[in-house]
Amino acid sequence: MTVATENPEDRELIQRVYDFGQGHVFRFWDELNDASRQKLLNQLKTIDFQLLAELYEDLIKSSPAESFEEQLEPAEFTRLPQTQEEMAAFEKAKQVGEEALRRGRVAAFQVAGGQGSRLGFDGPKGMFPITPIKNKSLFQHYAEYLQALGKRYDVIVPWYIMTSETNHQPTVDFFESQNYFNLNPGDVFFF
Repeated sequence: MTVATENPEDRELIQRVYDFGQGHVFRFWDELNDASRQKLLNQLKTIDFQLLAELYEDLIKSSPAESFEEQLEPAEFTRLPQTQEEMAAFEKAKQVGEEALRRGRVAAFQVAGGQGSRLGFDGPKGMFPITPIKNKSLFQHYAEYLQALGKRYDVIVPWYIMTSETNHQPTVDFFESQNYFNLNPGDVFFF
């Protein structure tokens, strides 16, 4: 595939990308409009391809696979309380959290920038139906949970939803089409 551009600096950058074996980033070049092409080129300008090649050589290619296995350790986790002392500490933490909820000092934050492609779903992952009978989306499930918290603690829990360039508008459109799952739109923030 030939990636054409009039700008000599851009041609030099494109050649550099190919020289470092990263030409696959131009796979959809012909489908991009001029603004998107320029955005891609601007992003590529920020990448130190020489450093990437050196890191790959030093850390991946020349290191035997078993050396990585030796460095693996179990992830940190918090186990359920097992003793009376641990149960008391758990109950205290729960009380602190509930008091923060009652005072309106808690918000919900959801990272929702991914697409559902690995799930075989064409759209934002949060729109994927997760309940087997009613086919409620992940977003609806969270919305209902926040509504239940609000009723239980007589408070509004603001919901901050971080999207990506790819799925921001489809996510907002979905919430609008679902009437924000009966939440106040002013309490749901997309960014």
